[in-house]
Amino acid sequence: MRDEEWKEKRTEVATGMTQNKLRSMFPLIDDVAKKFVAYIKKEMKEDPTMSFDSREICVRYTCDTVASCIFAIDGGSFEEKESKIISMGMKMIRSISDAAKSFFPKRLMPEDVQSFFIFLMSEAIKHRDANGINRDDFLAHIISLKKKKEMSDI
Repeated sequence: MRDEEWKEKRTEVATGMTQNKLRSMFPLIDDVAKKFVAYIKKEMKEDPTMSFDSREICVRYTCDTVASCIFAIDGGSFEEKESKIISMGMKMIRSISDAAKSFFPKRLMPEDVQSFFIFLMSEAIKHRDANGINRDDFLAHIISLKKKKEMSDI
């Protein structure tokens, strides 16, 4: 997107990230933080001399927080060694970084990553609609925008 279309979409999305909206998501973030602490305790109990890769455990925490606040799912980052959401997120970040460094125009998002996140969003919306779930999170904001503006899932 460019120019006015980009400004409009950015404004729509930004309204879902206000201080009050983030405050209402605090219980979701706190829940992930508790899983984070439990993960560290469990790993330390198994091997008290273990050291952690701070980048790796922060990626796990961030991915689970995003999965909870945006997609209303458990990302599984503290249970699985190789979480699908982490691998797709890392692939997305690498792709955006490579495109930003490139002199020639490049696709920002690989098709498999784009398809994964579109599928995840569509399924989360369907699940909420089918089960009458209403959470005060970013996905609820996106769903209300979708209804107001008659937008597609994408």
